[in-house]
Formats: sequence, C-alpha cells, structure tokens
Amino acid sequence: SQAAIAVLFVILYGYAAKAYNIISSPGLKNMSTITTSLFLPALFISEISPEAELSRLIKYWPIVVFPSLNIFISYIYASVGRRLFKSKFSFPLWIIPSCMFNNTITLMLLMLDNLGTLGAFDDIVGENNRSQAIRRAKAYFLLNALVHSLIKFSIAPKLMSTLAIPVEVTSTLIDPGSTEPDHLGNHNTEEMPLLSTSSLPRASYDNVWRKIRETVNPPLLGALLAFIIGVIPLLRHMFLEKGGIFTSTLTQSIQKMGNIYATIQLFVVGAQPTKKSLPKFALVYLLSYRFILMPIFSISVISALRHWQPDVLLKDPIFDFALMIAPVGPTTSTMAAVSQIANLSEDDTSLVASMLTISYIVSPLISVPIASAVTIIAKQSPIYSVMK
Repeated sequence: SQAAIAVLFVILYGYAAKAYNIISSPGLKNMSTITTSLFLPALFISEISPEAELSRLIKYWPIVVFPSLNIFISYIYASVGRRLFKSKFSFPLWIIPSCMFNNTITLMLLMLDNLGTLGAFDDIVGENNRSQAIRRAKAYFLLNALVHSLIKFSIAPKLMSTLAIPVEVTSTLIDPGSTEPDHLGNHNTEEMPLLSTSSLPRASYDNVWRKIRETVNPPLLGALLAFIIGVIPLLRHMFLEKGGIFTSTLTQSIQKMGNIYATIQLFVVGAQPTKKSLPKFALVYLLSYRFILMPIFSISVISALRHWQPDVLLKDPIFDFALMIAPVGPTTSTMAAVSQIANLSEDDTSLVASMLTISYIVSPLISVPIASAVTIIAKQSPIYSVMK
C-alpha cells in the first residue's frame, strides 16, 4: 500500500502543476510524446534485457504461458461485458485493454522493495534469505513484464482506437480508350492489358509496409530490441555483461533514461484531468475485475496447481507468489502511452488518465491479495520441503 500511495503522490504533483499553469497543454503533449517514444523503450531495454536470457525463458516457462493466458481471459471478460452492457451503460472501447493489462513494472518493483523491508517473505523463505528472495521475485516480475509489453504494444493500440485508418488504394485499372500515360509513365493502347502487372509487386510491397507501420510503435520496438539483446549471446555480452564494449557507456545512458520514465509518465497522467464524467458502470466493472476477480482466479489456480501437480512449477515459493500477484492490481500507467499511439481524441485520452488516477487511488487494495497469497504459500510450505 505504501508503494501505491507513493505513486498516487506523483500523480497529484502532475495535477497541481497543470492546475496552477506550471505546465502548458502543448508542453504536456510534448512531454507525453517524448516519454512514450524515448523513455519507455529505454526502460524496456534497461530493465527487461537482463532477464530475457533464453535458458531463463525456458526454465521459467510458466512466466511466459500464464501472462498470455491471463491476458486472453481478461480480453474475454471485457469484451463480453461490453457486448452485454454497452446498450444500457456507457462502455468505451478503451476499457477492454485497460482490463487486459495491469501495472507489471513500476508498482510491482516498488511493492517488492517495501515487502522486503517489512519482512513479508520471512515466513516462507526465512529472514536470512530475504534479499535473495527479493532479487528472484524481481527477476520473475520483469520476465512477466517482458511478455506483457510485447503483447500490449502489439495489440492494445488497435483494440483501443475507434479511429478508422483510411486505406489508400491506388487503382491500376486503365481506361482502354485513353492514351494518357499512367502513373508509371506507360502509355495505354488497345493492346495493353486492363491491369498493369508492373505495379502489382510495388502495390503488395506498399501494403505490407503500411501494415508494418500501423502495427509497429516505439515501445514495441523497444520491447523487441530488449528481447533480442537478451537472447543473443554476442549482443548480451556487448551490452549487458561486465567488460562489454557498451556496458559502461551506451547501456548506462539508456538505463538513466529508462529510470525517469515511471515518474514522468505518472506526472503526465495526473496533469490530464477531464471535465467529462467517467463511465461509472464500466469503471466499476474494470476495478472489480482487477482487484477482486483476477486475484481470486490467479491465486486459486496457482495454489491448486501447486497442490495437485507440485512438480509442474519451479520449486520456489517466490515463484508461486509472482504467478499469483503478477496479474493483479491497477491498470498499467503505460495505457496513457497506448492511448497516444492509438490516436485517441483529447477527451478520451483525458478519460483514460482519469481512470488511471482512480485506479491508483484504490490500488492499496492490492495488499489484500498479497497477504492472501503469502498466507496460502506459507500453509503449503510442507510441499516445498518435500520437493527439496
């Protein structure tokens, strides 16, 4: 809860800065753009690359599988809810990705530091193993964040956007009666075919390139680059390992940019208040899922799996804790970045920011599933003893 309160204070600082005209609307927009396009990709590279080792991904395969499953279940929940209730209540499209993606980096890392300080894991790992447990937990949560980031910035902008992207179609049909040159400089005659075949490869190339440009965005590129650097041994040595040619220079500079992302993004969220009222039913639908239904689901599934199939998961109680808590909590603050990538209107972007603010106001509720998870894992401690 202390981590959530700290996050909330940063949001309030942004609100105060905008309320007292310390920052202008154009300045806020520029700050949001540079945060999304530069600082967020830097965060992915600096925080996720070290965890994206191929052997580690194979060893920790549930961290890859379970987030994907949780995202899919969240999509079903949000989509069904919107289909059922949008005729009676305001249910904007951005609620769907907001249900799917929770805060997997900023809040979780702050939360782990506080839990370590308070000794929350002492009952399951022992006081002497506290620091090692926190390091393992951070590694698990960052791997989860890698999976989330790759999926989120691949599909969330399209799910959120209600803007139809116009598809430019260049007609290659030629009027057989015309003698004017076409756009390739070819003069038409009666003997020429109706379809200019010379333009087909170029048209296909243009279509593919347009699709790539519509899908790829800076955060997605950053997540992909983080994955590539982590799994390719040569790049990993050059950028991440001691003695690497870029480890003390380029990597350090990227890390410094990534470190300021969370603070600036939350500040921007707070500085985007809206005069429009949030859709109350949709907001309750979202928050009840993120703080009640998803914790019940994730904790129940992992505890049951550990009880009935104890050898399936890694033999580490902290691993169970990560799987239980990783999908829990408020919507990710990067949803503000997603709304910008999706070209939402200024009003909708402000509504997303207000939704995030309320999500973090209630985020101390995450302490309930955290306490429940630790208690359940402590009761299952004989299972871990047998497995050793």
